[in-house]
Amino acid sequence: TICSLIISSIGFFALLAGLFITRLGLVESMRALYAIGALSMAISFIARNFLVEETRAGLKLMRDHDGAGFFSAVLGYLKLISRLHENRRFVLFSALYVTTGFIVSLNIFQVIFLKDYLLFSEESISTVPFVVAIANIAAFFVLVPRLKSMRSGLVLTVCIALRWVGSLILMVFTVKNLFFMLSVMTASGVSLFVLQAYRDSLFMNSQGEHDKADMFSAVQTLTSLFCIPSGYVGGLLYQSNPLFPFALVSILYLLALVVSVGLFSRKAGMRGEGMLVEGD
Repeated sequence: TICSLIISSIGFFALLAGLFITRLGLVESMRALYAIGALSMAISFIARNFLVEETRAGLKLMRDHDGAGFFSAVLGYLKLISRLHENRRFVLFSALYVTTGFIVSLNIFQVIFLKDYLLFSEESISTVPFVVAIANIAAFFVLVPRLKSMRSGLVLTVCIALRWVGSLILMVFTVKNLFFMLSVMTASGVSLFVLQAYRDSLFMNSQGEHDKADMFSAVQTLTSLFCIPSGYVGGLLYQSNPLFPFALVSILYLLALVVSVGLFSRKAGMRGEGMLVEGD
């Protein structure tokens, strides 16, 4: 949850980016942002290289894979993936990961939709991540502690349902109203913030102590592969009709909702659910 909060806090800089774009233009502003990003990432890499220590599990994995060649590592990885279908929970988690990951990649068209279709200004659009960041910080201190008494699977399912409703609202109520747009985007942003935190937590706590790294790597790889065509698919849909990408998002969230219900229903989710809540 803290990692998700750090990521969402970047929204505080969105107002500054919107100001740059208004004053300097899109091209010059993006050049400056990419330069700042390159510098900050380089500092981050160097600092983490010297300050972060490997975990005990990580050291064990390094010893286990020491001396393994590239092809043998790839072969072992393919064997692992070929056996994953035997693990029903992993298959469902993978479907949930791939679906939500694809949606996040597809949702980049929200900004284009708000600007070109609903005709919001750059300044108005730049307030969205800023407001969402504030709401996420409030949710971290106020909402998340109160959710600990609830079943983790239920929280995740409710968040997916809220995202689904938000995608329907954005698609149906296409009105240029700043307050309404901010309200929908903020509620959707907070639910995504909680969704991603609980999704990752539940997945990691559902795996064995020594399987987490390989299983998480596998699901991340699958998600990345499936997300590769998201921009192209979204572009084709948006070109046909600006509402089509959000129609696809709504369908995918409905699919994710069905998967989540199947994954965390009382009969399917009671096994290990206590461990999942403890792990949060």
